[in-house]
Amino acid sequence: MNHYLQIQEIINKSRESGEQIIQQILISNQPSDVECEVSVQPYKSLFNKGFHFLIVLKPVNMQSHSDKIHTWSRAVQKMAHDIKTPLSTVSLNLKVLQIRLEKIQLSETEKNELSDDIKMMRTELDHIQTMTKNFLKFSNLDKPHFQAFNINPIIEEARSKFQPYLNADLSIEISIDKDVKPVWADPQQIEMVFTILFENSLAAMHGKGLINVNVSTVQYLANIFSESIEVEVADTGPGINEEDKKRIFEPYFSTKSEGTGMGLAIAKKIINDNGGSIEVHSKPNFGAVFSFFDTFDEGRRK
Repeated sequence: MNHYLQIQEIINKSRESGEQIIQQILISNQPSDVECEVSVQPYKSLFNKGFHFLIVLKPVNMQSHSDKIHTWSRAVQKMAHDIKTPLSTVSLNLKVLQIRLEKIQLSETEKNELSDDIKMMRTELDHIQTMTKNFLKFSNLDKPHFQAFNINPIIEEARSKFQPYLNADLSIEISIDKDVKPVWADPQQIEMVFTILFENSLAAMHGKGLINVNVSTVQYLANIFSESIEVEVADTGPGINEEDKKRIFEPYFSTKSEGTGMGLAIAKKIINDNGGSIEVHSKPNFGAVFSFFDTFDEGRRK
């Protein structure tokens, strides 16, 4: 039955009974149907002549953002646990292989080439294992463990994870003002934010470009007695169009065919949980700038 006719039937029932009627219907909406809950509340008009109706349609069986994050977290947690064991096995076998190669009669050139190949494989494995550990940690969406820390080592640690990919054509530069004070937040979570932003920027630049990280102290007119830290992560990638910018922090939204659509959603949640805010400024062909802000006000988080 046409959903308009179904709604009309519910209105008729409400008018006849004089009571609120709540009923679920299926609304045809290409490419998929949507199940909705229809609520019809009758109100008698002035002088009891006829009815007015308050009609509310509410989609059902649609996950909220938090539900989506929870579902994704459980899936990633299982996946991370499943791949930990084979990763450890491969890593161990690479170490054994390297020891065996040292005992084989090879020229110095051959040894160096094989050693470089094994080193690269181990570096990649270490990177995957680190990502697995980070996803296991954040799939639980832990509450921040606040402490004071200098932000420079955190950024350097995040950059070091991508060192094998950096070269003369692809680099990450860091600039931190001298007056920047220690940050009051969760250092591991803030490092994860930088890791997510670096990974997104590097993927967008396809092997050639620059990521510029700038950290400074700012004061806002709304509260001139409170200092804040402003972090900008800018890249020279292709930029983000207006439609994608509106959804860039939504769970499961990704412009990459192989993307999970969760990286920036997690980054936003981390920044918000740590008392800050994050935003993006970009347009096509002019790169992207992700800015996040936090205060030094330790007292408000105790």
